[in-house]
Amino acid sequence: MPARWSLALAMVLIIAIPDKSRAQIDEADWSLYHLAVEYCRGPLQRPIASGPDRRIVCFDGWIDSGMDLSAIHDLQDGGLFVVRSFGGHAATAMTMSWLLRDRHATVIVYDYCMSACAGFLLIASDQAYVTGESIVAWRVVDDPQTECVSVGDADDRRGKRLRRISCPESSPEQEQKTKTAIRAERAFYADRAAKPEFEGPPDSPYTRRTVKNLYDEFGTYRRVAWMLNPRYHVFLKTKIIYEAYPGHQEEVDALAARHRLGTVIHDP
Repeated sequence: MPARWSLALAMVLIIAIPDKSRAQIDEADWSLYHLAVEYCRGPLQRPIASGPDRRIVCFDGWIDSGMDLSAIHDLQDGGLFVVRSFGGHAATAMTMSWLLRDRHATVIVYDYCMSACAGFLLIASDQAYVTGESIVAWRVVDDPQTECVSVGDADDRRGKRLRRISCPESSPEQEQKTKTAIRAERAFYADRAAKPEFEGPPDSPYTRRTVKNLYDEFGTYRRVAWMLNPRYHVFLKTKIIYEAYPGHQEEVDALAARHRLGTVIHDP
């Protein structure tokens, strides 16, 4: 193992030990989280790998249905979950999230966390950290094979927003599948939202209006993603700390282009 990976691993094991006598890690000490990220960038199995002593799990890739989650099952209490993901299968992401919460894991995001990653993994546990020059962005997590996206009244009565619905041509079986998926998502957010009227995925008045205007302009869901300014994280129970939230749309565009994320709306 290269020396830099050995150092990173040693530091990761130190900070991941769930020793109740240790003080909580200082939010400003980002060097510790960068060492965890450096370890997970290393020559590990993809998309999911478990570190020695089951104190860290690295996830880097697409969230697939039926994937092996034994690494998360085996994660020690208070361990680290370091993630970079474009998103993927919503039900699997929710299962991962429940497992991480049961283990009181700390979530560390690097580079990007999109769609189902942002919607479910970011808020899996009590606290999450987003390293600098990273994008966390939400979108409507739908199944394009069986579901459609439309505009409807928001549960919080703050105007209209995009919502998942069954496609008009759906079979009864497909319609029931969509209803079941929507109920599961609502139950997930009901447990993690600070207010009962919250509806996922989270958005702000600005991003809600911008995404809706794009829908109205083109008559269809453009599958854009949007960010959420940290001041709106009060909607969620998870404590989410950004090392450096992007300051403007040009910065977001550059990061999105670097990682090929498509269109991402910055929330000012």
